[in-house]
Amino acid sequence: MGLNERTVDLMDLFKHSYVDFRFTGSTSIKKVLLIVCSHLNYDENAIHHGIGAMVAWLEMIDSSNDDEVERIDSELRAYCALDTLAMVKTLRFLRNLYR
Repeated sequence: MGLNERTVDLMDLFKHSYVDFRFTGSTSIKKVLLIVCSHLNYDENAIHHGIGAMVAWLEMIDSSNDDEVERIDSELRAYCALDTLAMVKTLRFLRNLYR
């Protein structure tokens, strides 16, 4: 109950409350993460962005090759795990700033 009302989009905070020239005008998690948590990055994963994840998902569900399905599944899980960790680390960064 009320989950949507309590949800905050971290991107809004970086658009209005915490702006850094190193974001190069972008507030995407990938740009922000490079600044607020530089040891995490998306370069090590086979899937690098949301569109790539959507394409990989479609390839996986259409594939009849078990090895390919397993590979894509693993890559998607790694991408989603990093995306989630990035959000958590970014939120912690913001909380530490505004305490």
